[in-house]
Amino acid sequence: MEEAEQVLIQGDLVGGDKYMITFGRSETPARMHRLSPLLLEPARVAFVPPGGMGKLRADFEARNTSLMQAPAGYGRTTLAIRLLLETSHDTIYVLDPAVDLALLASAIEAERRQPDGRIRGAGLVVEPEAAIVVSGRQLRSLDQLLMEAKARLVIIVGPDARLADEEALDYRLPEFDPPTHRAIVESHLRWRLGSQAEQVLEQDGMGTAINDLVPRLPRRRAATFAELVQRATQNGKANVLLVRERMARRNADDFSIWLDGFIEPEDICFAVALSVLDGMPHETVAETGRALMSRLDATKKKQMDVGRVGDQDRLEEFRACLREVYTRGSFGRTVVRVVEYSERTYPRRVIQHFWRRTRLTEAIAKWLLEMASAREQSERVRIRAATVLGLLSVQNFDYLHHRMFAPWARDEDYLRREAVANALRVPAATASTAANVVRLVEEWHGGAQANSRTRATAARAYGVSLASIDPVWLIDRLGRLAAVDDLEVLISVGRSLSDLAGRADCQLVGPVLSALCDWLPNYRREPAAQWAFLEAAGSLVAEMGDDQRGVPELWPILLVLADGDQGLRGRLRLLWANALQSWTFGGQAVATLTGWAVMAEKNQTMRLAFTYLVGALYQQDERMRQTVRHLVDRWRSPDHLQPLERTVGAIDVYLYRLETDGTNLEQK
Repeated sequence: MEEAEQVLIQGDLVGGDKYMITFGRSETPARMHRLSPLLLEPARVAFVPPGGMGKLRADFEARNTSLMQAPAGYGRTTLAIRLLLETSHDTIYVLDPAVDLALLASAIEAERRQPDGRIRGAGLVVEPEAAIVVSGRQLRSLDQLLMEAKARLVIIVGPDARLADEEALDYRLPEFDPPTHRAIVESHLRWRLGSQAEQVLEQDGMGTAINDLVPRLPRRRAATFAELVQRATQNGKANVLLVRERMARRNADDFSIWLDGFIEPEDICFAVALSVLDGMPHETVAETGRALMSRLDATKKKQMDVGRVGDQDRLEEFRACLREVYTRGSFGRTVVRVVEYSERTYPRRVIQHFWRRTRLTEAIAKWLLEMASAREQSERVRIRAATVLGLLSVQNFDYLHHRMFAPWARDEDYLRREAVANALRVPAATASTAANVVRLVEEWHGGAQANSRTRATAARAYGVSLASIDPVWLIDRLGRLAAVDDLEVLISVGRSLSDLAGRADCQLVGPVLSALCDWLPNYRREPAAQWAFLEAAGSLVAEMGDDQRGVPELWPILLVLADGDQGLRGRLRLLWANALQSWTFGGQAVATLTGWAVMAEKNQTMRLAFTYLVGALYQQDERMRQTVRHLVDRWRSPDHLQPLERTVGAIDVYLYRLETDGTNLEQK
């Protein structure tokens, strides 16, 4: 027996006497530690059972070898210890995680024959290294030997660990719902504080502290929180501020220790890529990580496999997990398996941690800049990369200003100008840098060095970077840029007004459409008004429930809002009439209105609202009547790519009534 000390075993800090035992034949050694009282005692007296504990216990008692497959942070180790205690295994050993399961059976067989019989009647717990593959054959061999030794073994693996065959399922324990963090805190406080626990739990600020600090952490940290509360409690009253301070320090230290453990470049690249693309498909994260790896060490002749580093069975090391999410892409809903950090604050903290490493700063900057404007990347990836650059600019605004903001604002590539607008969102929302962003955008808008490209960048910044400030001021600034005779500025103004209209549950649709109507009589602003309206009409789409087949029904948001607002209907009619008669954007207007007709074909309620809109346009003047008739004839044609019989039929009936008896159903 060695001198008492604390050691880290698979993330658990244990202390007291430490028994280092090697058993089995010399060619198949297996090291194990006597379980520390720091783990044994809480499992004995402060254990909180998970959901389905009865089923777990029954399955556990039915065999001598059990496979516990559950995510990290579920309290797996404590549950394994408790199950062993409840089956009368008071002597518990923790096996070295590097143990080879294929050789473990031989080691147990050799140990079972030893005269001292140390393994007889003992409980064994092992959490193998991440890359392990568990086979039913191995488990069957272990189970037979352990049964003869009257011992039990619990093998703990993650949810993505690979099972080699179906037989391994016979040894897998059923899934369970972990106990809540609050329940663990309360149980450990009652164990540590006894009768004072209820008084401390009811103390002002304690419940809020538990909710703020504990729920997003692994469940073992809930026990740590209870220990910190005990240390800060005197005479039945806890110093909540001191508990918060110590817990925050503990979390920060744990975070630094975790990231400092990433030494291999592949690990660092995957962690950084995940911090930028958190919540996106695993394949996308691995691909961008490989791009960073090539920048980090371009001298390597053999490409390192960053994707392998982020394999599912290693995600626990990155404190990440896979989950399936529903998303709506260009072609409808789909299910995507995404990878994300288990803690919502990790993405920001991870990228900031590695950015501060001098040898990584330049490589990460080049990688993010390349990704933020790469045409081969999706828009989501470009926006994420630009947003992270904006986050990093909060720490050093001048560096990113000279590296990205100033040169890219003047760049001929509109993707770079878009990247600047997306990047500036973060410093614009940060008190220490918000004024810098406003001054920078105003300089691009009308400063001495301003030109058409900087004004186009300023226009996008008004709709993206500064979109959360006074909308009246933003619309005024965009209106002034709308008078600039330049196509790139016009397009940027239109996109920004469309973005503003779609923000905050579309509360700004009314003010934006009112401004566009006011711009129409001004020949300098009219093209920008037409383009902005068509941009909003085509891009603002909402799901309004599902049809009988479960397919989402899409509505143009402008039509949804106008259907319940008479004033908005009038502005919508005026803008459509002006756009359809435009020499510049008439073709785009026809294509966009046809898109609305296609959506109306699939939904009776929308078809009625769309019919009233077409009828209102028809009553505008003789020129619009001819335009509407021409459009309806085009939709009716058998050569039209989309069949629109129901929409055309409804419009024909309505227009007939307008012409014959003047019945305006919309007004009724």
